[in-house]
Amino acid sequence: MRFETIYELAHWILTACKYKTVKRYALILFCLIEKYRLTMLDGCKLPTSTGGTLTIALLCAFCMAIILTSQSTLNILPGDVFQPSTKIRSSVKKNIVFNPPEPRSFEEATDYANMMVEQKRRRALIEEACTAANMSRQIDLDHTEGSVFKSVGHLLVDDKYKVLFGFIPKVGCTTWKGIIGKLHRKHKNDLAKINTLRNFGDNHTEIYYRLQNYRKVLFVREPITRMLSGYLSKLRNFKGNQRIWEQFIGESIVKRYRGYNHVERYKDEIIKPWMNITLSEYIQYITDIGSNIYMGELNDHWLPLHVVSNPCQIHYDFIGHYENLAVEGPFVLKWLGVDNLISFPPVHESHASNALIREYSEISLSFLKRISAYYSFDYKAFGYHINETLSILMKGIFDEKEDD
Repeated sequence: MRFETIYELAHWILTACKYKTVKRYALILFCLIEKYRLTMLDGCKLPTSTGGTLTIALLCAFCMAIILTSQSTLNILPGDVFQPSTKIRSSVKKNIVFNPPEPRSFEEATDYANMMVEQKRRRALIEEACTAANMSRQIDLDHTEGSVFKSVGHLLVDDKYKVLFGFIPKVGCTTWKGIIGKLHRKHKNDLAKINTLRNFGDNHTEIYYRLQNYRKVLFVREPITRMLSGYLSKLRNFKGNQRIWEQFIGESIVKRYRGYNHVERYKDEIIKPWMNITLSEYIQYITDIGSNIYMGELNDHWLPLHVVSNPCQIHYDFIGHYENLAVEGPFVLKWLGVDNLISFPPVHESHASNALIREYSEISLSFLKRISAYYSFDYKAFGYHINETLSILMKGIFDEKEDD
């Protein structure tokens, strides 16, 4: 932007500049220049005729110095952010204002506007569900047992770009952990040492500060499909990971629903056989123990979305849907202003519907009702519809029977 006269410069600062200090001195300069063309503006005290020329010249020089020294502030880009201190903040901090990315085309502008409308709708759904369920709206880290992990243990942190990412197991969390990791490596000497908010431990001031001032992103997934994905990857992959899960919940499931101790039965076997936990047993187990259990590193794979992510207490700025990851994933990177640093990895075609039909065709309707009730709040809060899921199941099951 170029200015032909100092009058044009002063006028632009007075009308367009956001910084009060610069505007105040620009107003003096503006008034001095206008002295020779207009009557005195309200509130401007102009110098008297004695020494007037010298005074005007000094004030002009002083104002221009203020403007020039403020130039670096005026030219700050949205991505150029300061590094937060790791010291405890005892005072109230001013909220950070984030500017939206500038669209590069009309199509991008339209896409951005549409996405923001959709985000407003998704946030409204959460608000409505939380209000209807009379859920607490504040995180209390000081008076809840195990509250740090339960409340903020699934929030990845990037201090340089001021973002918190709420990861939920089986909702592309490996992808997002990789993206945050790549962003950290871009920091070079500014490599963030803290990966999740829970690493701040008892330093609640730092946690609250980031919750208040950082942009917060969350991706969710159709609840029953997510639960099935966890079951298939942890209890039906026939690899070492399955051994861990069989020790974690398999032994309890076998004792509860089969009536024997698997370890004792096969204690003389060098290589113990797989427990082959069925989907019906898995559903019965997680619905029997309920969702009010202590959340750990493994049961977060099936606990409801809202239990893991706390959307009633954490006000997420962006709520993405895993089913639309190929579109919403790259959008988030652009929205955060980091798409020039890292690209979103390819999204592979999902076979969730086929797996859903195949596995759920083997269980009774009563178990479907139980698991639907277990995730009922998730369906309301995140805009999914159990009837649509059941329709896919019923149609797929009947189609398969007709093929037989």
